[in-house]
Amino acid sequence: MENHPSYFGFITADVRYDPDLTGDEKILYAEITALSNKHGYCYATNDYFSNLFSVTDVTVSRRLKRLKKRGYISIIYKRNGTVVTNRKIYPLTQTATAVDHPDNGPLSDGAPAVNGTVKENSITDNNITRNSINNKEHARFEDFYTLYDKKKARPKASKAFGRAIRNHDWETIRTGTIAYLKSIKAEDGRFQAYPATFLNEERFLDDHEYVKGNLYEADGKKASEGEDAFLSGL
Repeated sequence: MENHPSYFGFITADVRYDPDLTGDEKILYAEITALSNKHGYCYATNDYFSNLFSVTDVTVSRRLKRLKKRGYISIIYKRNGTVVTNRKIYPLTQTATAVDHPDNGPLSDGAPAVNGTVKENSITDNNITRNSINNKEHARFEDFYTLYDKKKARPKASKAFGRAIRNHDWETIRTGTIAYLKSIKAEDGRFQAYPATFLNEERFLDDHEYVKGNLYEADGKKASEGEDAFLSGL
């Protein structure tokens, strides 16, 4: 992580003109897009960002939470029991348009050309565009599938999620899923609905009664606790 990426980062219109984001949060987003160029996601730690921007880990954590809350990044955590060991940050935003797109106006004869020898900087070749910006729905599904306990019939679950996310916001699905998992005792996990069934029947909208020793906490997910600890120091 000592070498900075040579390819560009970018801030598209929805992030750039969001009045609820600070300038520093927008710059952090740009850095995430640059670091995501190769794989479509960024695996940088808070320590990397804090050293890069000369701020504390707490400040980095706060900025990441703001970007996530506004829907511009998705964070997927890898756990070993109750300990968060790794994370992937996916930049999520509107689809980038070509420089000569009609919405941007035609290029003039005197406009400088993009260096065609720098493949990393080509918007059409940029993995962020192909893997993340055009695939926000997929990244949200990965969040859901990581969260959900019974990982069965993934293709059906993916299709069901696509229908659900078009009718409901992500936070409703996420909080409803957590509530559902907290209503099932760990030893009764076999009675848990398949993810496709859960989504198709919109059970994330139901009222779920909390039980001790539930699936969610027994699996060590305790999202707010684990994620905050990871965001604050890794």
